[in-house]
Amino acid sequence: MSWQRQQADAQKALQQANLDEGRRAQEDLLKAREQLTQAQTEAKEAASKLLTLKSAVKEDERGLVITVSGNVLFAPGKSTLLPASQAQLDEIARALVGTKTQRIVIEGFTDATGSRETNKRLSHNRAQAVVDYLASKGVPSDRMEAVGRGPERPIASNRTVEGRASNRRVEIVVQCEAAARR
Repeated sequence: MSWQRQQADAQKALQQANLDEGRRAQEDLLKAREQLTQAQTEAKEAASKLLTLKSAVKEDERGLVITVSGNVLFAPGKSTLLPASQAQLDEIARALVGTKTQRIVIEGFTDATGSRETNKRLSHNRAQAVVDYLASKGVPSDRMEAVGRGPERPIASNRTVEGRASNRRVEIVVQCEAAARR
């Protein structure tokens, strides 16, 4: 076989390899697009379920935020879930089980009474109690994180009984993809 023939065969083989690699890359891209579309559909369905909850639900830069009053979940100064809170958390858990691709941050808050250190610890313990309960209902614990915020970010004045009650809350943040990457 001549040198020119070998060079032509090698060039044809290289062209075929490039074509094959291009086809594989296109197939991989199509699969990735299908997976992204499926993940977006699942996220929309889960968000739709979450919006039907009786809890306060809003969307902000962090993602979908479900606010549950601390008075519904805990006795004052305690981090043990009240039995009456189970129905509401069960409903939230059923919706969250469908959020396969989301990260969930459970944020606990307190009012401004008591020491900052005590409030930080109490708020974290409350958030962890909610994480543990949701995990017991099938929400994957590896997607959840408990964060104690203490008296940070009050939503009402701490000068009134009603305001302090509003500030004692748990926020369940179902993060959007952009927020989860931060």
